[in-house]
Amino acid sequence: QLKGQATILGSRSVAPGQVRPLAMTSTSAPKRLLNAGNHNLQLKAAGTYAEKPAYWQKLLTDKIARLAHAARSARQPLMTTECWAIVDYKDWPMLPWSWVKEVCAIGTLNASAAGQWAAIATSNFCGPQFRGMWRDVDWHRRLTQAIKSGPMDKTLRLGRLWRRL
Repeated sequence: QLKGQATILGSRSVAPGQVRPLAMTSTSAPKRLLNAGNHNLQLKAAGTYAEKPAYWQKLLTDKIARLAHAARSARQPLMTTECWAIVDYKDWPMLPWSWVKEVCAIGTLNASAAGQWAAIATSNFCGPQFRGMWRDVDWHRRLTQAIKSGPMDKTLRLGRLWRRL
């Protein structure tokens, strides 16, 4: 995120400490345009995913595999805090959460199985303020168990980070 600007529609890292916005920022766009875009995101995200779920799932699992491979080659662990699916979904009444949970479960299970993740969050929406996800206690328990029981690359257990954990 650029200092003093909220990035809209995500960002892409270009170098450590730098971020390149993919779209407009809050200082460059009229507020009504930003609100309309956010509203459209809420209305269309589930349908967009439902049209091609295999495409989105493969995109995610391929990226997880590439990240795991790169981390394994560098002998470094991975940590994920901003997770697997959408990052700006509102907990509005009647919005579906099943697709978000599906994508987040796929990401969490694949990352855990890869053995390179030292820390995994299941979703951006795990806090109790997000009732749409919080009320599914079994989902959280199942994914937490998968994280706890997932393998860890043996070479990562030799480093200072592992000793500190």
